[in-house]
Amino acid sequence: MGSERRASVSSIRSVDSNSVSQVGAKTSAENAFYEECKTTYLSMFKSTNERILSKQQLYTLLTRAARSPSKHSMTKHWPNDTEYLTYINFCNIMRKEKSSSADKSELISILHTFDPNSSGALSRDNLTQILTSTGEPFTPSELEELFSLLHDTQRSNDIFDYTKISSNIAETCSDVMRKHKIVKSNATSNKQQSGRKKVVNEKTVDKLRSKIQPKNLQEWKQISQFGFMRFEAKSLMSTSFKMSLSASSEVFITAQTRNVVHVPKKDVQVMFLCARVDQSGNFAQPAYVSDLYDGAVFSLRVDLPPGNYLVVPFTMSTNFLPRKKQPEACSFVQLGSVDGSGALSEECESAIETLFDLIDVDGDGSISRQELDLFQIICTGEKFEDEDWNALSDMWETVDNCITLRGFKEMNGMEAREEPEELWNSFSNMGFNSALQLDECCPLKLTFHTHKENAMTVAAESKNTRFKQVESALIDLVTKQADKKSVKTKSIESLDIATFQQNQIGFISVHNSSKQQSHKLRLDLSKSSNVDLASEFKDLMVGEQSKKVVQLLTPIDPSEKMVVKMAAEIRT
Repeated sequence: MGSERRASVSSIRSVDSNSVSQVGAKTSAENAFYEECKTTYLSMFKSTNERILSKQQLYTLLTRAARSPSKHSMTKHWPNDTEYLTYINFCNIMRKEKSSSADKSELISILHTFDPNSSGALSRDNLTQILTSTGEPFTPSELEELFSLLHDTQRSNDIFDYTKISSNIAETCSDVMRKHKIVKSNATSNKQQSGRKKVVNEKTVDKLRSKIQPKNLQEWKQISQFGFMRFEAKSLMSTSFKMSLSASSEVFITAQTRNVVHVPKKDVQVMFLCARVDQSGNFAQPAYVSDLYDGAVFSLRVDLPPGNYLVVPFTMSTNFLPRKKQPEACSFVQLGSVDGSGALSEECESAIETLFDLIDVDGDGSISRQELDLFQIICTGEKFEDEDWNALSDMWETVDNCITLRGFKEMNGMEAREEPEELWNSFSNMGFNSALQLDECCPLKLTFHTHKENAMTVAAESKNTRFKQVESALIDLVTKQADKKSVKTKSIESLDIATFQQNQIGFISVHNSSKQQSHKLRLDLSKSSNVDLASEFKDLMVGEQSKKVVQLLTPIDPSEKMVVKMAAEIRT
């Protein structure tokens, strides 16, 4: 059996990889499929000639591609006698596994168009009205069936948080929606008639992309890095990346959320600051903030002189906020284990696998000394001592001096049984709640490009960067451009309010120069045009001698210009 499988794999490997491209070129859908396969594969391997050497590597790749393979299908994809799989094998498996995020994205997109405040939630009454007045109306029994599926997303008072729907339920709900002919085009039509957000078509997206993305980007050197944003004591922290340029270079950087094992991709806008750092590691000039790329992904394209730069992701999205309270805790070990030596609970085992994928910042399917040090600094503030690392390497499975998933699971499994408080500390610091759900951590992927082959290196910094540091740098950026057209300022008593705008983004900052008095500020942006005000605040307290970035500005329609008109008043 094993020899037969190796023979079949070998025969598949003999197929010229160009034949895949030729088949894929027949239709745009095929092109997109093979591009997805290649991008996913290269997130773990340096080339498509490398082999998948374990079932876990295959599972990780599939989840990164928004697939949700069952244990049964994984057994079919990777029988016990399998030694390895090739890139061609992976493409064939990808075709068999349906994208779990496609149904979820489609469902969320449909429901979002009926959400006037972009709050991420709809009431039972709203949903009933939508489902009985759009497409082919639902019957009362069909409504009840759908509401039962959405039960786990229910807040209080019959309010459903549709952004928290699971991929499996989303697939069922999407099938029901399509059956009743409730599709995005219908929902979009409804929304446009109501004067709400416009939807950008593919032609517009391509036009926006062509304005910023280099035409020969595939020929540029590319470095991909994984990281995350997380909350620590309600304060936003981010993985920061040191980008070193040995020569003057044009660079193109993008940032977006990513899938990790067992956790769907979060719908969060990821911006980033790129600034030169001085010898002390502090932000210096020049400094740049990312702009919108194809109406959804933030990017930066800029010519930079040689030197060291810090790239720090951040967000002002209302879709990613500190949790309000802890849910009911779950057990690390399966119930019924008297002495705590039983099998891990399903929640704990899944959380350990998610934790592994978070720590594996280079995406190679194992954890290096440097990656484990980054994790250890978050948990304890210190790196591993040499003797501690050597002890770990001797005790748990490693490959090329890197800890494998199996070794990581065994190591944390022992901790779950013998020192559960230590494992909880690890989970808690990485953004897991007491139910072992990843709710205060948003996994990210940043991609760095340069047109010079050997001019750039990128590495994750050992310490996370606080949003307060980014906020201060953004305010300095505005201050240094105060005499330019991109910045408009106004003053009210001791408050200096600045509106910064570049291309498709902008933000408003406030500085209170008073040493003794705080102010309650209200901004009115209602006379602006083509500005998304979904996250507009009502009143804001500005403390004495404080500086804040208080409002992100993005366009409703990225193909049109934003016109920002702001009025401000101090409230009593």
